[in-house]
Amino acid sequence: MAPDRSHADGLTSLIAAGAPVAVVKLGAAGAMLASRTQPAALLVPVLEVDAVDPTGAGDAFCGGFLAGLMAT
Repeated sequence: MAPDRSHADGLTSLIAAGAPVAVVKLGAAGAMLASRTQPAALLVPVLEVDAVDPTGAGDAFCGGFLAGLMAT
């Protein structure tokens, strides 16, 4: 969305624009998160696993994240 910005700067901009939560997936590097209560971008590392097939891992992450966000 903003190729001229770092992930952290992009997340900070989205929060400043009014988004309550913003996340960028970083593949095997994890994810980066910012929110109104945590406006500085926070790197969330991954747990290392021996994945048989990583197909759909990002979609599963998004589903799990949104389910957790809605539950809490």
